[in-house]
Amino acid sequence: MSTDTLSVDYLLAFSDSLKIQKIILMFISIGILVLISKTISLLSKRLYIQIPTKKTLIFQISTVFTFFLNVAGSVYIFYEILNPPKELLIAFLGSATFAIGFALKDLASSVISGVAIIMDPPFQVGDRIEFKNTYGEITHVGLRAVRLKTLDNQTVTIPNSSFVNDIVLCTTQGKININVITNFYFDLNSNIKQAKQILYETV
Repeated sequence: MSTDTLSVDYLLAFSDSLKIQKIILMFISIGILVLISKTISLLSKRLYIQIPTKKTLIFQISTVFTFFLNVAGSVYIFYEILNPPKELLIAFLGSATFAIGFALKDLASSVISGVAIIMDPPFQVGDRIEFKNTYGEITHVGLRAVRLKTLDNQTVTIPNSSFVNDIVLCTTQGKININVITNFYFDLNSNIKQAKQILYETV
């Protein structure tokens, strides 16, 4: 019996066991997973409003937790609810690896880059960055892309893979304050010491 025949047999057996109850349960589980992720994001935003000094830490923890929750939840839903035969998985992966890998090349690159950004972050949620003439605050670090809000309140979505080979200018580096360079001009007869004192008090 050929490999294709075995794959078809396992697929037919899997489709016979795939009842409407399992499909409904799967969609309900996915909905619950999405609801939990949205709830965590909402709670983290409310929490950082109450504790603004811990904004970066709150967003960092919620981002990492949501990331692994989505991955682990998706795998659990697939295996525990659909419960596909191992032989079907082996046959399917063996025949579809090349096609899926080629079709999802950019997506896979962004996912791997997203893991790298979380593990070795060049920036964190809440940081101000400049990337390819786009400047704004990081609001979300996801599995596929990073979202930042510009100073004119526009949301920009950047694929994670874009950060691998390009320079990212991070101006805050996990802090709630930011360094600003401003030039001041004085008359030659000015009292520089007094001027510096006035500027220090103003800041």
